[in-house]
Amino acid sequence: MTEKISPSQIRAYRQCARRWAFAYVGGYREPSTPSQALGTAVHKVLEDAVAKGAPIPSHTEQGRIAKAGEQFLSPGSCEVPFVLDEGDFVFHGFIDFFDASVPLVRDYKTTSHFRYALTSKELATDPQGILYGTHAIRVTDSETVDLSWLYLRTKGAPKAHEVRARVHRFDLGVAYGNLATEASEIVRLRVQKTDPLSLPPNPDACFAYGRPCPYREKCNLPPTLVAKIGAKKMSQPTVTKEDLMARLAQMAGQPLGQVAPAVPNPDVSVPVPPAAALPAPAPQATPAPVAVLPVPPAPVPQAAALPVPPAAPVPPAPAPAPAPAPAPAEPVVWSGIHDPSAAMAAEAPATTPEAVQGAVRRGRPKGSRTGRRKKDTEPCPPPAAPPAAAPEGPGSGIGTLYVNCRPLTGECVDFSVIAMRAQSLLRQPPDPIDHYKLAPFGKGPGLFAVAIDAVLSHEAIDALCVDTRTPEGADALVTLTALAGRVVRGF
Repeated sequence: MTEKISPSQIRAYRQCARRWAFAYVGGYREPSTPSQALGTAVHKVLEDAVAKGAPIPSHTEQGRIAKAGEQFLSPGSCEVPFVLDEGDFVFHGFIDFFDASVPLVRDYKTTSHFRYALTSKELATDPQGILYGTHAIRVTDSETVDLSWLYLRTKGAPKAHEVRARVHRFDLGVAYGNLATEASEIVRLRVQKTDPLSLPPNPDACFAYGRPCPYREKCNLPPTLVAKIGAKKMSQPTVTKEDLMARLAQMAGQPLGQVAPAVPNPDVSVPVPPAAALPAPAPQATPAPVAVLPVPPAPVPQAAALPVPPAAPVPPAPAPAPAPAPAPAEPVVWSGIHDPSAAMAAEAPATTPEAVQGAVRRGRPKGSRTGRRKKDTEPCPPPAAPPAAAPEGPGSGIGTLYVNCRPLTGECVDFSVIAMRAQSLLRQPPDPIDHYKLAPFGKGPGLFAVAIDAVLSHEAIDALCVDTRTPEGADALVTLTALAGRVVRGF
């Protein structure tokens, strides 16, 4: 007997092999939910609107939801069956909408929130998209096919969101080959009637799409993952690091200390001279600017000054000119670049020939950070010594993080100790959660990372070893790396 494989069966196997086996090997079919029944009704309304030209009703719930996607509807075929024969098994299913002239395949999806929608990149590798696209390529002999997933929101105001992806024939062929290999393994497990409990579970799928797994009572997971799962709410308030820090202080029996304000980094940019401190010059005619001509390296650089009344040029060997009274600041040209801020900050002696010669020698005003640094007459100061390492204490984090390895000598704290303390934080009131993987879909790793950060804010660890082959180690690696002063990775 030829086995039949549907896109939904492949998706279930990828999500959790044990859950798939309960449904497709053990025969424990998942009960229908009200949201699935609503989705079927919305599909029927859209099918009638495209195939029969029937108006979409606005007085029913499914009609109001379908109405939001009316702008995306176009003429074509509905509920198109497809069969892709691979010998030992066949891929089969129904395409919600198919337009062979493009070609375009579309699938209608109802969802409570658009965060569950696929992206264009994910759609191009989705099992359902691969099988639909392969059928369209084989029927139309086209080089490309357009995939369109139309998501219709069922919670709140009805709204539609379309995700599109154009896939090439070659890419579909490669993806289809990989999918056929995966389907062969599924067929083998079904033919051998594999015990569901012998397949690996995926605790992240216990609350997939905001619903608890229907086989949680049959699944042999650790008690920490199944305790209170039936009464666990599907939404939890956001837990911040400050909340976990307060819980940590309560667990230690000490009041939570005030966090010292962050010390701003020293200003390493070029300081701006206080132009406001300059005395305001008396109103007078603006003198002509002094131009500095670029001069090649020579014992005596050349400079020319243009006074207001016509006068003879400045001789090559400039002499100090008396300046009894402060002259108003003038615009200065530094190697052809106008720098008004430097002119405003210049003092009276800065316009003397000596200062001009110094400016020509340096090439740029003091403090400029652009351009190549030229050699000055004075030696450059030695580089500043690195700041001394802060003594270890509360909040100092991790000295060295060992990833998938351990030091040859010395002690190394195992990450499981930190993980246990982080889990203890999450179990504290007012919003306790038994395990971070029981958090709402997509929020567990983030809560775990915040808890780890809070624990390490009170710990000073010289060496910490983490194994990323464990789920906890993989979820915490990014946070631990950010808190470590040095990271050593094993090969």
